[in-house]
Amino acid sequence: MSSFQVCDDEYRILNVNPKFGGSNHDSFIWENSNLNTYVQSLHQNGEIVWLLGDSGYPQRPWLMTPFLDAESNNYNEKHMSSS
Repeated sequence: MSSFQVCDDEYRILNVNPKFGGSNHDSFIWENSNLNTYVQSLHQNGEIVWLLGDSGYPQRPWLMTPFLDAESNNYNEKHMSSS
């Protein structure tokens, strides 16, 4: 079974989505989740929210993922140290 979890800065689980089977990629599950729709709606209504994700997820204004180029090393270091 494939799923994704969302936790806060103290590693408390806030959301789990076990809806899809194990062969689905996390980014597919995220794109088809109610939480993604909710976070997008917050962003569209001017709310400032951020989630941190790994490099398997697409970069979005509300979903911060590591950059794959070497010029973003400082950003990636900060990203990794916060998760």
